[in-house]
Amino acid sequence: IYAIISAQRADVTNLKYVYFFVFSSLAGWALFAYFTTTQIIKSQQEYANIINRTGKQRMLSQKTALVAKRYYETKDKDLKSHLVSLQALMHSDHKRITNLHLDSETAKALYFKEPKLLNEKVNSYLSHVRGFIEDENLSSLRKIEALSFSLLPILNEAVNVFEHESETKTELLLHRELFILVGT
Repeated sequence: IYAIISAQRADVTNLKYVYFFVFSSLAGWALFAYFTTTQIIKSQQEYANIINRTGKQRMLSQKTALVAKRYYETKDKDLKSHLVSLQALMHSDHKRITNLHLDSETAKALYFKEPKLLNEKVNSYLSHVRGFIEDENLSSLRKIEALSFSLLPILNEAVNVFEHESETKTELLLHRELFILVGT
């Protein structure tokens, strides 16, 4: 009888270990799922922000040239004030993009390496806009217009790069979610 009771106690003890292992595994999978979902949400927020800012850079490169031209033609002080604020906005957004969001080699190459050198070109453009604000001459205006047109396709490429990176990162995290489902 003692042997039977000891065997039953051993079975109960083993069963406790099995239950502990199973519930610990489920808790681990649940935490893994939570962190994966959190990463997906954070990633989407970050990429939405950078895609928005980069798209805004496209618009601002065109709008500053248009406002500069209208100001040159009319000498309306409100347009000059608007041009100053547009230039400042484009500058601050560009700094945020280059300081915070260039994680991939593709984005870094687009902004800092030949042949695109987007960072250098945007800074040059902004410098010419500042120069026009100070000088208000026709040659500065023509340079702004030319740089604006040359920036547009590169800024469009930047938007596409960030969209592709967002999709790729999301796809990897969704594969992790599937792994969690199967594991659970």
